[in-house]
Amino acid sequence: MSEISNPYIAGAPVVESSMFFGREDVFKWIERSLAGKFVNHILVLHGQRRVGKTSVLKQIPNFLPRNYIQVFYDLQGRTSTSLDRFLWWLASEITRTLKKEHDINIPRPDRKAFEDTEYLISEFLPSLRPLLEDQVLILTFDEFDTLDRPEIQESLARPLIAYLRRLMEVEGLTFIFSIGSSGDKLENMQASYTDFFKSALYRKISFLTSEDCYRLITKPVEGIIEYERKAVERIVEITSGHPYFTQLMCHELFALCQKTGARTICAADVESILGDVIERGTVNLKFVWDEASDLEKWILAGLAQLEPGASTHKLGQLLLKQRVRFSDADLNAAVLHLLDKDVITQDNRFVIYLMQMWLQTNRPLDRVREELAEVNPIANRYIEIGDEYRDRGQGSQAIESYKQALQADPGNLRAQFSIGSVHLDAKAYSEAAAAFELALQIDDEDVGARTGYCCAILALGDAARDEGQEETAAGFYDKILLVNPAHIDARLRLAEIYREHAEKYLSAGQDDAALSAYNQAMDYAPEDETLAKRYDDVLAQKKAKVTAEWLGKAERALSRQRWDEASGFVEEALKLDPANAELQAKLVKTKDAPRQFKINGYRQEAEKAIKQGNFEKAVSVIETALLLSPGDESLADWLETARSDRLSAQLNLYDEQVNRALSSGDWDTAIQLTGQASEIAPDDRAWKEKIAEIEAARHQAQLNDLRWEADTARAAGRWDEAAAALEQIRKLKPEKLEIEAEIESIRQEKRQSQLLEFKTQAEKAAKAEKWKDAEQAWKAYLALKPEDSTEAEADLQKAARYSKISANYTEAQNAIRKKRYGRAIELLQDIIAQEPAYKSTSRLLVEAVEANKATPVWHKPGLYGVVGVVLILMIGIFLGPRIWKSISTAWQRTPTMTETHDDPTENPSTPTTEVVILPTTTETLPSETIKPTQEIVFTPTSTITVLPTLINTSTPKPEKLHYTKKIMQGPITDLAWDTETGYLLGVASREKDTAILNGNTGGKFSQIPSNLHQSAVLSNAWELKGGGGAYATGDVNGLVIFYRHVQTGAMDGPFTIDTLLGSGEITDLSYGNVSGISLAASTSSGYIASWDTLGNQGYVIWKKQVDTGPVFSVDWNLTNHQILTVSENEGVQVWNALTGSRLQRLKVQSRSAAWSPDGKYIVLEDHSSGTSVLEVFQSGGSKARVELAALVNKVAWSPDGTIIASADQDGVIRLWSAIGSNGQVGSLEELYAFTQNAEITSLIFSPDGSLIVAGDVNGYIWAWTLKGE
Repeated sequence: MSEISNPYIAGAPVVESSMFFGREDVFKWIERSLAGKFVNHILVLHGQRRVGKTSVLKQIPNFLPRNYIQVFYDLQGRTSTSLDRFLWWLASEITRTLKKEHDINIPRPDRKAFEDTEYLISEFLPSLRPLLEDQVLILTFDEFDTLDRPEIQESLARPLIAYLRRLMEVEGLTFIFSIGSSGDKLENMQASYTDFFKSALYRKISFLTSEDCYRLITKPVEGIIEYERKAVERIVEITSGHPYFTQLMCHELFALCQKTGARTICAADVESILGDVIERGTVNLKFVWDEASDLEKWILAGLAQLEPGASTHKLGQLLLKQRVRFSDADLNAAVLHLLDKDVITQDNRFVIYLMQMWLQTNRPLDRVREELAEVNPIANRYIEIGDEYRDRGQGSQAIESYKQALQADPGNLRAQFSIGSVHLDAKAYSEAAAAFELALQIDDEDVGARTGYCCAILALGDAARDEGQEETAAGFYDKILLVNPAHIDARLRLAEIYREHAEKYLSAGQDDAALSAYNQAMDYAPEDETLAKRYDDVLAQKKAKVTAEWLGKAERALSRQRWDEASGFVEEALKLDPANAELQAKLVKTKDAPRQFKINGYRQEAEKAIKQGNFEKAVSVIETALLLSPGDESLADWLETARSDRLSAQLNLYDEQVNRALSSGDWDTAIQLTGQASEIAPDDRAWKEKIAEIEAARHQAQLNDLRWEADTARAAGRWDEAAAALEQIRKLKPEKLEIEAEIESIRQEKRQSQLLEFKTQAEKAAKAEKWKDAEQAWKAYLALKPEDSTEAEADLQKAARYSKISANYTEAQNAIRKKRYGRAIELLQDIIAQEPAYKSTSRLLVEAVEANKATPVWHKPGLYGVVGVVLILMIGIFLGPRIWKSISTAWQRTPTMTETHDDPTENPSTPTTEVVILPTTTETLPSETIKPTQEIVFTPTSTITVLPTLINTSTPKPEKLHYTKKIMQGPITDLAWDTETGYLLGVASREKDTAILNGNTGGKFSQIPSNLHQSAVLSNAWELKGGGGAYATGDVNGLVIFYRHVQTGAMDGPFTIDTLLGSGEITDLSYGNVSGISLAASTSSGYIASWDTLGNQGYVIWKKQVDTGPVFSVDWNLTNHQILTVSENEGVQVWNALTGSRLQRLKVQSRSAAWSPDGKYIVLEDHSSGTSVLEVFQSGGSKARVELAALVNKVAWSPDGTIIASADQDGVIRLWSAIGSNGQVGSLEELYAFTQNAEITSLIFSPDGSLIVAGDVNGYIWAWTLKGE
């Protein structure tokens, strides 16, 4: 344990908040007293010596609101000065505190300005108000009772008190004073300055409570040392919670553990260190004794000898035996005074047990008798007479009385001190100094004599200085320092004298003498920063001046090529500043001038090469120069500078990328880039700190987003979404306990909403006589609220009964229509038994009975059933083959018809779907087909870190730019690759013409005839391999045109598909393989459509509006007969290609999505969170996702399904591995990224995967070859 520092603080004020315990009631009192009805009162803290007053003052900033700024003043040793100097010190402390604690920079106050005492209140404090705004300064004065010294009343105390009373009227200032309660200090201050303290609020600082004392004992060593319960109780019993003595005991106990290595403290350990504690605490224990009157000393010594709790009567008997003279009134008054000072308790026990132990050892009764008997009564009487004269202002008579006391008792310190005080009051400083000097000969440790002597000598020095006798004044100030080396005013005056001497020497050009004077000034005022700075400036100027002279001589010698002479001059300069690297380099350069001359030539040649951009030559030249001078650090530094510049450029790039990521809210990318920057600059702590800042910002942004999501969902009644968002908040910030209550509140709101919805549904259904619906609604209501069974159960039974009646009624009607009268009669009779008046039951029953009666037997339903079976068997035997042949050849098209709505309550404004009744097909959908209809909300499942280098070296990467060509004038809007030939590439732009290229070479293959489209073409597509080579285009007016046999050059067409005029621009086209050859299209007004293009004209299969905004793209799944769309409001949707029914919806905001080649996966871009996210999705949910810095325009999947490509608005194309470590799709690991100079608008792989082609906003085509490594 010896290596662990002792945490207990015995004697010094507690500054660290971790070592401060208790006093919460005091700080609450201070806060209350600084506001409200007490706002204009001053606060006074008083209490025993070492009871913790200063510690309380030091802790005020940790407990008050931030709008209070404390300025702490310790008056100990600061009162032997004048008012103007004191006010300058006040202002200086305010300036220092504001700069150090609150980063408010204010110029250091000018000492001379405060010679006018009005400057503080009229100039300095008003200048602070704009900087402080609504903040309040708390001026806190510790040891305020030091102003009670008689010798400073006229020079400082009374003028300062009057000035402070004026300051109390200044807005934005408040005051707290601490005064000791020992002796009669508080009472004397109150009596001397009644008006000043009449509005004061007082708070006594006493001992700690048992609980706070327990924490003070155990908390500082928690986890290091364990206190047994009895040990803690014994410490509290001995100290009664006195902070100083508690800390002192714990300090000794910790030192004992350090010595023995023990980790547990028991009661025996406490007893073992009491002797050391009393010895270390003697000064403070004796302080109580010294302040006590003679009778109080007898009382203390007597109580220490008696048993604890002895009565006052018994104490009096003991004192009478010791022949102590007192009256009962004197005895009671003395006991009460000790009680008031927290020395003894009500039952005459010692508050601090240590005091009793000290008295028993150091003040037995016989020693007290000797101590008190030493006082000379004659001398005391003369002193009392002298005090009376002094109070009357008769100083000379007072001095005579004090001298008579000295004749009776030559060593009487009080008499000698009083003579000095009378002279000091009369400003007879020489006589005062002589008198105090004699007092110090009697007791050189007496504080009063020292203080008086210093005040007198200081005044003599000031007087000599005012008369211009600087040396005489300095002699006086030096005398003060012989008595009190730490005397601040004397040291500052000496520092000022020597500073003035230094300035005079400088003016006379005597630099050495000036520097010597500055050194002496700094010895007296080492904390004066301005003095130290001035010394440094003068020293630097002198060095610079002499150095410049030597270097000037050296330069002249070099110009004459006198190398040795020049070297000597530089060496002389170097003697002035041996550590000066510049001079050292100059000396080396001078001594090696011939080679340096050659090296300079190489330098010029290298600089010229750099300006010309010929870095290869520059490097070669510098290397040659280094061969001539391998030890030339400047050349090596030059190379290092180049490397450093490269590093700086990299860091600047990272900084730009990080800022761009942050501006787009891409926190993960920002953190990743910052981490990479930190790796290449490990010594730069700013990057590590920036990571922490970004992580904190991301955390807060996540909380804000989740809170917005929760509030929005809750306001919209999306209870599950709101609860899920709050659950995420709770995970991110588990300490927010109120979240659980909010979640529970949402659950209750959801429950109430569902109850209301079920009840409303039930009532509406019952009103509409939809009894089955009503029954289901009431069942759901009761399942959610079983306690509401009385009314709801009745409604449920009613709904169930009427549901059955309604079903029977309908069945009866159908039975009558089918002439099954017997069954109808049974059902109607059952209805009448339950509800005789239900609808037309009675009439229908009568009609059914009469009709049944009139029906011949061969018309009975049973007979027809038997006959029907026989006929079917005969037809199957004799005519089956012929019928089957007729059916198999009956494929023919039927007219378009509009889908009808079974539910009459359905909103008629809902977009309708046009369908074609297709022939029955034996082809079935694969098992992977996604079941209709499901809504998926993307939630992050895994984040893949983007790596800047290749991860899978066996995966293709761009080997080189294969070709680039400007094809169109406007942006490339679509690219389509012909799978029949494998090399034809269709290019669409916002122009009337489209281009067909040889995708392998970039050469133009053919161009669709112009003016077929009356407006710009946006999209194009090739028919699937084996389909006949059709090529389709779509324009901004909704017109779709296709051609045949484009590959052979014998192009047929154009053939115009039924136009989608009125449905907006054709934004995308995609060929499929359903019902022959199918073509899907999307429009800017939210429509998608599917045509059969097997002939030379398109035939609409179905057409559907899927969004109120534009549909950006359409992609055909060639394995599952599904169509993928991306639209503005509805996100990503999957449709049944046969019927047009929706199978799935992904609730995202996206611009691009694509099927994987096997049709099982979707890759999409999502920017719903404000950050562009690339995500791979399967019917079961998200497989992988990664956040990007810029918005992604296009995504594409390689033909073999292993690579995903993305292109963003910044012109960056990235290749991602789609195959994880398990060999399955579900990864997004970045393989390669390459940047163009323009935004990428189109992206596609060649059919064989050897090329990746992109189109940009400027009409250029870019093609890169891919190779495997």
